[in-house]
Amino acid sequence: MNMHNIATHSQTAEPQNIRHMLKVFCLAMAVIGLSAPPTSAATKPGAASTPGTGLLLVTNPVSYEDGRPYPSYRMDAVDQGKFLDYGKGPNQCDSMNAREALINYVDGTYYLYYDGAGPNGWVACLAVSTDLKTWERKGPLLDFGPGGADSAAACSPWIIKDDNNLWHMYYLGTPNTTGGADKIPIAPYLALHATSTSPAGPWTKRYNPVPFSTKEGTYYSMSAYPGHIIKQGKGYMMFFGAADAKVRRTISIARTTDLNGEWTVDPTPALPVTENLENSSVYYEPTSKTWFLFTNHIGNKCPDAVWVYWTTNVNVWNPACKAVVLDGSNCKWSRQCIGMPSVVQAADKLVLFYDAPGGDSINEMGRSLGMATLQLPLKVLDPCGSHAPLMNGSFETPGFFLGGPWARFGSPWSAIDAPSKFQQLQVVSGGAFSSTVDGGGDWAALISADDVPSSHPLIQNLPRSVSAGDSLSVTFWLGRQKGSTGGQCVAYFDVSGTKYSTTFDTTLLAADSWKSYTLTKTTANSGNLSLGFYGTTQAISWLDKISDVTVTPKSP
Repeated sequence: MNMHNIATHSQTAEPQNIRHMLKVFCLAMAVIGLSAPPTSAATKPGAASTPGTGLLLVTNPVSYEDGRPYPSYRMDAVDQGKFLDYGKGPNQCDSMNAREALINYVDGTYYLYYDGAGPNGWVACLAVSTDLKTWERKGPLLDFGPGGADSAAACSPWIIKDDNNLWHMYYLGTPNTTGGADKIPIAPYLALHATSTSPAGPWTKRYNPVPFSTKEGTYYSMSAYPGHIIKQGKGYMMFFGAADAKVRRTISIARTTDLNGEWTVDPTPALPVTENLENSSVYYEPTSKTWFLFTNHIGNKCPDAVWVYWTTNVNVWNPACKAVVLDGSNCKWSRQCIGMPSVVQAADKLVLFYDAPGGDSINEMGRSLGMATLQLPLKVLDPCGSHAPLMNGSFETPGFFLGGPWARFGSPWSAIDAPSKFQQLQVVSGGAFSSTVDGGGDWAALISADDVPSSHPLIQNLPRSVSAGDSLSVTFWLGRQKGSTGGQCVAYFDVSGTKYSTTFDTTLLAADSWKSYTLTKTTANSGNLSLGFYGTTQAISWLDKISDVTVTPKSP
């Protein structure tokens, strides 16, 4: 469900979101100082690629002004637009809203469970289709409870079938809503259970035992609501939505071996609360044995994008391994607000369902359902997230030629906009060296205090973020040219403004020689990653053949 700035919720058989708690959520966001996504966040990567076919590399990653992590990759879905308007369901079931689309495919029929907002509040509704084009709305599946856990809302259901052909529904309940006609569900969001012999119902509520509930002093102290369920071995995993007392939201895992019993919640969330996420939908790609978790990123006032995380170990998720799938830059009809992702395979496509109010609206009400597609199989550049790719690491793509063997640095090195002395040289034809670095090419970078001062380093923003405790490593070559005393070069990682540096001394090298060096650091903070170099002496050092950065996530 789109947790309206204070609530969060998830789903079971497919992805789910927590209700966008309207006014309360906005107030909460203001309290914790979250800023709106930067306008540059919609910037597409420079790499040539067709939307819907794979993971794109962002050459100039952006970040939020308040330091929140932002994906360094895009896996652009192809938006198909709106397919189900609110206000057309039977019994006024969706007269004010149609949102939180959760999709399941059973025996040739697509079962679309969605939250309908009518005059009495929010309840789970059903629509069915055999072709994803024509939909028949069946109306409400659930009603409000007599009191307590689901007396004000019974919505956002996730379903799964057990080995005895009994269907289990896990849905979001709450006794609280906002005032007025909208009756928007607000925290606490609770996980509740119902069963049926058919995915179409009727459903019988099972109030005891409670699958799991909020717990004071934990990351799920404010909300713990259902999400996508998968079967693993003899047990089940649910990717549920959680929110703590500071209204920081995330996705975590609950486990059980008995769908009629209680669930055990993992002591730590699957992804850090700083990611600010809600809703879950999981897809397994058999060709690469990779798990993909589709979720909502929460912006300033609403869910602003669908993100996807990936891993080869379903129990371990690296927050750096994420990409933007759908946001205002590739959605056809909603630019600011995109909620509740849910995915299902249809032939060679992965179909993504979402809700949105359209235009520049961020309203909780008046939402309809949209659809987008990704070509299967899903592809990632690095399924385990072990590398941060570096571009032009051997400087073989120079910028503006200055004459002879000299040139300015080429993009994406920041020095292209630096003072005039930022230069690179064809090292052999320029006479600085008798030979190049093995495999390094003709060009190298000049590093000195004159030409690359610490205030204007040679720096490249890398296409990923890292987390506190991650280990970073990069190798590179430094050289001492003919007739030079050599000098000192500082190499550093920059994680959202915090530098991790080491000074390397080429005066110890023989003239006309090169040596390989390695910079290795463990981060103490999280954020977007950059790699930089500068000189501390006017005596010249030369830099060449920089590797990709290796990222080793902190052990869970």
